[in-house]
Amino acid sequence: MLTKLYVAFTFMFFLVSNVDADCRPVSGLSFVESSAVTVFGEYHGTKEVPEFFYDVVCNLYRETTDPILIGLELEVLLNAAFQQPHDSILLKEKFNEARESTPIIDGRANLDTLKMISKILDIDKNNRIKFIALAEENWDQNAVIPFLDAYQSLVRGARALVLVGNMHARKINSGGYKTFTSNLILATEGIDLAVRSFDLLPGGGQAWMCLEECGPVALLPLAISFDNTIGIEECEVNKCDYDGVYMIKNISIADGLK
Repeated sequence: MLTKLYVAFTFMFFLVSNVDADCRPVSGLSFVESSAVTVFGEYHGTKEVPEFFYDVVCNLYRETTDPILIGLELEVLLNAAFQQPHDSILLKEKFNEARESTPIIDGRANLDTLKMISKILDIDKNNRIKFIALAEENWDQNAVIPFLDAYQSLVRGARALVLVGNMHARKINSGGYKTFTSNLILATEGIDLAVRSFDLLPGGGQAWMCLEECGPVALLPLAISFDNTIGIEECEVNKCDYDGVYMIKNISIADGLK
């Protein structure tokens, strides 16, 4: 019996330690580790958010043996690439199709996001990561069931990390607008599935935003202290529309948008 336990432990240790992944530490990662589904809201079209999201995935991948589902606010046509073994040519082809199919240049399908996806696929030596693209018509509601189906197809204990625009990540509805996260929470009522969401809190810089038109927008520096370059913190209860924030000291516009 002890021999079997030793072999099982050794195998699990090998799976975790045999991960050739270079990622920065992320303070507050325990919030992700204790959640089944973690939704990160972003400003589309930044260089630093994809880098941060990669670091979160990379750290979680290194520290656990759990399967990981990654949901992205990208056109569903990308699923044709995500459902195949890692094929960098097919991925770039479908990614470019996604860029061209968006009616406005809102920054979602940027080159830094493509780089993030490629880096995540490169570290997945044990085939534990699965991607799903969510964006289609009325996707805040329509993407919930495909997302849950993809999550539930994985083994018990799997984690899900989702990166969407910050309005879609809100846990509450506003002005009749039902968000992806609020729909997800509603769909999982009565199920033991911990869902948390975090909004981007940048310390300053530039973002690509769609206001009257899409383009670069300067962000005023925040009058708060950033103890870490990147990190996740909880909000006080009922103080914000998310469970917390993730902080990036300075953000800039993604490649291909400037």
